[in-house]
Amino acid sequence: MNPDFKTLTPTQFENLAYDLLTARGLANATWRTPGADGGRDIEGTWSHVDISGEQTTQVWYVDCKHHTKSVNWPTVFEKVSYAVSNAADYLLIVCTPSLSPACRTEVKKWNDQRKRPLIRAWESHYLSALLAGYSEIAAKYGFLPATILQLPGFVDIVVEASKSAASAYTRASILSAEGPSKELELAAALAGFVSEKMQQFSLRGTLLEVSPFTLPEDGYDWVNWSGLSKASIDRSAVRAVLSLTRLSSKQKTFSAIVATNSIRIEPSTKPFEVDANSMTLLRKICLLGSVEYLLDEHSLNLTGAKI
Repeated sequence: MNPDFKTLTPTQFENLAYDLLTARGLANATWRTPGADGGRDIEGTWSHVDISGEQTTQVWYVDCKHHTKSVNWPTVFEKVSYAVSNAADYLLIVCTPSLSPACRTEVKKWNDQRKRPLIRAWESHYLSALLAGYSEIAAKYGFLPATILQLPGFVDIVVEASKSAASAYTRASILSAEGPSKELELAAALAGFVSEKMQQFSLRGTLLEVSPFTLPEDGYDWVNWSGLSKASIDRSAVRAVLSLTRLSSKQKTFSAIVATNSIRIEPSTKPFEVDANSMTLLRKICLLGSVEYLLDEHSLNLTGAKI
């Protein structure tokens, strides 16, 4: 794979970095306010267990540089100063095309002195290698000549839809006055998500497009809605996430606040818990639907990614 990153806008490049970082395991990834150059910065945490069994959490600060020329040391050092003021353990520069030779020398000097934050870099050649291992992300940005059915993420979603449909069929054999079962609702939502994205991919060759969420057309009656009637966030992805979290968390009802490009979902009872298998599927839905998410015991916050 030899992706041409020049085809991406600065915002699309930032979204690509975000998708790769979260796929690699960066937790609590959030966007910071735009920097002096207009770019957005990412902050997140990385946890690992050391040889003693103790869990350590590192704070990572990430800056994206989508340049036509090599990134120099003054540019990196400006970001180092900001990372220091925010007590970051690592600064990651995600850039195209690369760091300049002089910049690499200064980065090595900095790291050899064991200063904080330690500096790391994802340059274009490394980004290309990373994308080779994440075919869904590569296809999302138009770097993988594949049909939508060849993407592993969509295959996983279709499998889950089939499982839910089978469960719904069994339950449907017993008449119920409670309306559609949770399994049937999830199957329908996943099927709608897959169908919409398959059509989008076949027409555009990428997944960098969203169909805005609109009330009351896209809302469920088991959600108490407030706020705006429309949000710039993918409608089919929101419906799939809502149905999935309702089934997994065993919640009966939710409250949701709709904003310009986000939806905050709160359960009827706390804590808000989603099992590991459902979280894996949720991440795939959000990746392919260009939705950023933050989940804690109180709420699920969905935000439409800038495209």
